[in-house]
Amino acid sequence: MKTLIATMCIVLVAIFVVGCASSAEKEQVAMVKKSMHEREIAEQNQNTVDMIVNNSVYIKDPRTGLCYICRQSNTAYDFRVTTLATVPCEAVPSTLLITGRIRTK
Repeated sequence: MKTLIATMCIVLVAIFVVGCASSAEKEQVAMVKKSMHEREIAEQNQNTVDMIVNNSVYIKDPRTGLCYICRQSNTAYDFRVTTLATVPCEAVPSTLLITGRIRTK
C-alpha cells in the first residue's frame, strides 16, 4: 500500500512538473510569435517609408515661394498619379529642394 501511494505521489509530481513545463513552453512560444509578428509589422512599415521617401521630391515654386513635396506613383490600372502637399521651405534641406524655373513661351 505504501508503495502504491509513493508511486502515485511520484506520478502526480511528474504530471505537475510536465504541466508547468508545458505552460512555460506555451508562454515562450507565444512570446516568440509576438516578437515575429512585431518584426513583420516593422518590416512592412519600413517598406512603406522606403517607398515614400525614395519616390518623393521637394519643389519650390519661384512665383509664390511655396514649397511642395511631390510624389508620383502608379495605380493598379497603370495610371500615373501625382500627389502634392505644401511643406515649410525652411524644413527642407537645400540639397533636397529643387527650385523650379519659369519657362517662357
